[in-house]
Amino acid sequence: MSRFSKKTCFLAGDGEQQRGAILIMFAIMVLSVLTLVGLAIDAGNLYSAKIGVQAAADAAALAGASVKAVDSSATNAQATAAAARIARLNLELKGIDLAASSPPPRYESSENTMYVTLRGEVRLFLMSKLPNIGIPFQTVTASAQVQVRPATVELILDTSSSMNCPDTVGLGATGTCDCMPSCPDAPGTRLRALKDAILGVPGVQRGFLDYFDPTRDSIGLVAFGTGAEVMVPMNGTNFNDTVIRNSVGALTAQGGTNLCDGLIQAYFDTQRPDETAYVVFSDGAPTAGRFHFFDGIEANPYNPLGAAWSQYDYLSWGVFKDGVGVAHTTYQTPNPTVASYRWNPRLLADVEPPHPPALPVGAPPPVPIDTTTQLDSTQPWLALQRAVPGGMLINLPSGPPRRLGWDCPNPSDSCYRWGGGAYQWSSWGPNEHLQLYADCALVWSDFMRANGSVFYTIGQGESAPLTADPYQNAGDPLGRKDNLMTRLAVDPCTFADFNIPFPGVATPVDLAAAGTQSGSYYPVAGGEDLRDVFMRIARRIRLRMLR
Repeated sequence: MSRFSKKTCFLAGDGEQQRGAILIMFAIMVLSVLTLVGLAIDAGNLYSAKIGVQAAADAAALAGASVKAVDSSATNAQATAAAARIARLNLELKGIDLAASSPPPRYESSENTMYVTLRGEVRLFLMSKLPNIGIPFQTVTASAQVQVRPATVELILDTSSSMNCPDTVGLGATGTCDCMPSCPDAPGTRLRALKDAILGVPGVQRGFLDYFDPTRDSIGLVAFGTGAEVMVPMNGTNFNDTVIRNSVGALTAQGGTNLCDGLIQAYFDTQRPDETAYVVFSDGAPTAGRFHFFDGIEANPYNPLGAAWSQYDYLSWGVFKDGVGVAHTTYQTPNPTVASYRWNPRLLADVEPPHPPALPVGAPPPVPIDTTTQLDSTQPWLALQRAVPGGMLINLPSGPPRRLGWDCPNPSDSCYRWGGGAYQWSSWGPNEHLQLYADCALVWSDFMRANGSVFYTIGQGESAPLTADPYQNAGDPLGRKDNLMTRLAVDPCTFADFNIPFPGVATPVDLAAAGTQSGSYYPVAGGEDLRDVFMRIARRIRLRMLR
């Protein structure tokens, strides 16, 4: 009995030892787990802080560079102050203290670059509790730099006679819009509103040009009426602020609306097409086109076929032979009997001889063209029918030529305009030839975007109703052509409203899906809106140049 009791006591004592060992092992495991958890928390905090400090540095560098980008008169101190403020706000948002050793942001004018280096102090969970070697804080460092690159901008401005219309929605159709061949800006006109938007109103509002640095940025100016003219060439390194302001101030309203010619002139004037922002303003539909015809009398350097044909430039407002107006009433409206009423159209786009804007399809006409009877702007579609029975081709600086017009698979389709390789002119209505002028502009804008450029388009005036016509009633020159201008810019924000399918012409969604660079379209009603839009575009262009 006593031996049994002793054995029992022995076993009991052995169990207590086991339980003690288990408790010790459990305590060690708990401490290990807590240590691992603490280390994980510290490591996670450090990793999160690293991301937060880097994001704060990036935001600060962008903020400081943006100050210099959108305001060429901003000082380095203003830029660094903006960078420091954004850095502090972002670090506070993340709960990170800015270390005292963190250097202040700096802007290097010689490099046009904002430099930001941030050092954030991160509170540690476990490392701060270790006896004798406790580390309450760990410093995390991040750096960022943003360069303000020079901007390359080409202004392409509509100066057609409708720019003499009142600058108010609802008055365009009833106000006095016609004028003599060269109408200076008058108070309350669209032309005056356009000039105010570009030049600014002293003491009231900055203008478009105020956002750019004449010593670094490049700005060219193209005005288009019946034809287009480079008013201020782009030199690729800077611009003369006085010259371009005087040129904008001297613009007058005259002639038709040859948007395609404006794009052609702008492309060949640009020195850096891969970085150019084209700013296109228009207040209506294209009402003039430029096509090359030949009469078989003199040698013509533009003729790619090598035959001896003399050049004629035909526009809906006039006919020009080798740059000289042909004596015909088509360019003498509204009163051909009074010499002072003769239009003085802008220069025709003068491009390289191998690349005229548009040529007839196939061989030149077999008989000379009588310009006095065959090219009549009172019925342009009939003139085109007689002069170019095979249709028109757009010849681009590179790549295959583009054919103008619509090519439907079945002759019964309402969009059918081709048959046997020739235009079916009998299918055309009185104003459908105007869509050719818009098609020409689309061909060139597509080509220019393919070279890396971006378009910002502005349409002023009354909105035109949406129809199956993607150019929205081309015969109405007073209504905005929202669809056409959206298509020029490939604006993704308006795809829902302006993505009407049309045979032979890619939609904005098609272009975007193919990786085409997109810009923005801005419809405006009057002058105050126009000034705001030009300033928004200037900021977008400047911010686009941050790298």
